[in-house]
Amino acid sequence: MTLNQIGLLFIKRKNYDKALEYLTKCLQIQDKNKGKDSIESAAVLHNIGNIYKLTGKEQLANDFLERSESILKKQ
Repeated sequence: MTLNQIGLLFIKRKNYDKALEYLTKCLQIQDKNKGKDSIESAAVLHNIGNIYKLTGKEQLANDFLERSESILKKQ
């Protein structure tokens, strides 16, 4: 099971703080290993954006979702 998958499990359990912890760590690893413009990083950014959306932090959500979309448009 990957850090991203663990983060998704915590989202399902509505433990958003723990989900952010795992997803942030996953993003750091993806950025280092695959590059900041990788599809893998875009997926994690999207998941982080969804957490912020679920918790009512719309500006942060939009920032992460836009970064994810930008990466995907480059592919």
